[in-house]
Amino acid sequence: MNTNFLNVIEEMSNILKEKRVLLACSTGVDSTVLLDLLLQIKGIKEVVIAHVNHQKRTESVTEEAYIKDYCLKNNLRCFTLKLPIEQKGNFQEWARNQRYQFFKDIIKEENCDILLTAHHADDNLETILMRFIKGSSLKGYAGIPKITNEDNYNIYRPLLSISKKEIVEYAKEKNIKYFEDSSNSEDDYTRNRIRKYLVPVMLQENPSLYNAVNNYSNTLFESSKMLEEQIKKFIKNEVVYDNNIITIKIESLLNEPIFFQTELLFSILKKYELSTTCINEIIKKINASKTKIVSDINNHLVFIKEYGNIIFISKEDLPDDFFLEIKEYGTYDLPFNKTLLVDKNKCYLQGENKALWYNIPELPIIVRTRKDGDTLHFSGGTKTISNYLTDKKMSHIDRMKILLICDKDNQPMYIIK
Repeated sequence: MNTNFLNVIEEMSNILKEKRVLLACSTGVDSTVLLDLLLQIKGIKEVVIAHVNHQKRTESVTEEAYIKDYCLKNNLRCFTLKLPIEQKGNFQEWARNQRYQFFKDIIKEENCDILLTAHHADDNLETILMRFIKGSSLKGYAGIPKITNEDNYNIYRPLLSISKKEIVEYAKEKNIKYFEDSSNSEDDYTRNRIRKYLVPVMLQENPSLYNAVNNYSNTLFESSKMLEEQIKKFIKNEVVYDNNIITIKIESLLNEPIFFQTELLFSILKKYELSTTCINEIIKKINASKTKIVSDINNHLVFIKEYGNIIFISKEDLPDDFFLEIKEYGTYDLPFNKTLLVDKNKCYLQGENKALWYNIPELPIIVRTRKDGDTLHFSGGTKTISNYLTDKKMSHIDRMKILLICDKDNQPMYIIK
């Protein structure tokens, strides 16, 4: 047996001892070889199989039937999932999300400790090249990690140092049955084109390419660990999280090297999956001479620069517009946990003794959110509400929470803060 596989078996024996293991098995050569290796290991509590039928190829029915029969003969529990045939948009991304949610559900229901996937050295190289092309963070450029920590389980990729060629040779040597995925040779996806056109050229230049990639990947992962510690320290001391609102002092951020700024933003905005281009645009806005900037970064994230701070907030967390016409005396619930009491003698907010005004001129009155051009009238003249709030140095988010009480003609009379 290839020495590399002996090393894999030894490592798996140590990591999987006394563990309940879920193996993602597609019936391709990678996962069937991993299944063969897994069954050679003693001391594992249980091996459970998960198979996803994407229903994209006619062979999918045969493959699902095969893995069910294999598990039945080998006394292994097997869970299968059929994905809907019709799916619009980015199928690969959608299917990946469906697969991992399926795995997560099984892990929870069956109390599994660890998920095994059959990612190998070729997958890692292709991933690294894709991120070179599209841009990524330091950790992203490192490729696929061998072990990933999830909420209540780990994802372990034992074959990450083994090439596809070695895996195929092992399958032939052991006479292991597997199925070829014909879609892997199509040119429809970036990964397939990298596999088909770029990797062969690189292997010609360096026959030890996979060893070089493995060393490169490990070096970047170790470097990213050191960087992550520095980022954690900065976040603890300089970043404020308040109800999903992220605030950083501009001065403290700009004191750091540009590389650190980039990696920090990738880290704190990870859930928004921003590209390198987006991160660079954010840094440009931070460095711009303009002191007040409000800008959409994408369909989900808003960037705010004001009063020496930068603020990130999800669009979902921004206050909604509000409009209420009050035609009768009574008690009215307003946004932001405020309650307005209106009677013929006075109008006031519940919990506050101060009246907003006495002797209400007439109903109806209107309570609404602020809009551009709103003006307050004073005895000495007028002032736009925008300028009034600027004088008060009120933040953009707090401005969005401002409610105005207006007369029947929708002219603002009072600001509810």
